[in-house]
Amino acid sequence: MKSNSIKCVIFDLDGTLLDTETIFVEGYERALKRRHIPINKEEIQSWVGKSSESTLTKIDAYTKNRYLSEIIRMERIQYFRECFEQRKLQLKPYAKDILNFCGLNHLKIGLATSMAENLGVEILTYFELFDIFDFIVFGDHVKELKPAPDLYNRAVSRSGIARGACLAVEDSESGVDAALAAKLKVVQVVDLTHNLTRIHQGAMKHLTSLDQLKLVLMEMNDEVSLLGNV
Repeated sequence: MKSNSIKCVIFDLDGTLLDTETIFVEGYERALKRRHIPINKEEIQSWVGKSSESTLTKIDAYTKNRYLSEIIRMERIQYFRECFEQRKLQLKPYAKDILNFCGLNHLKIGLATSMAENLGVEILTYFELFDIFDFIVFGDHVKELKPAPDLYNRAVSRSGIARGACLAVEDSESGVDAALAAKLKVVQVVDLTHNLTRIHQGAMKHLTSLDQLKLVLMEMNDEVSLLGNV
């Protein structure tokens, strides 16, 4: 068996398991356009996965008004919920498949997401994902959100697995930064469908599909197989 064998996989939610980043960008674009505030899509994309305070500070540079910035952010959140209620929110391809694969191979499965617990539980329950995870850390469980390491540090603590045997799966630059700051191995799933994700050179591997994670896990643990150890 490999000395650094992976025993636990910790997934991000937004943009990794859920196809949310386009909705995130669209929500801000709609709120900003309504007020004739010109911000390009790439800049909005760079806010993905970051704390509300960090995002508000970015918007403040354009509005010069924190109250207005907060309204814009709340309209983005409202747009996200509208998309969820209208069933426009979808899982990423192979999301359930890779989670089931990890479970069949007796790997611990964790979730480290900046999403608040109340909305996160509602979404995970709707997609029948909630009971798949061995542990979940939501954004309101920690002091600082990504790119700070708090979410991943708490996830490792909750896992009961040595840090060196945990692998983070992320899509955004800030998410990869958070995992690296927590001294975790991390793979980045690059979103080619929407062309939103920027490649982070700090990730050990760059994937274009969650399905490719199976081979990565097989490379990192001799006991992991395509059939699963059942």
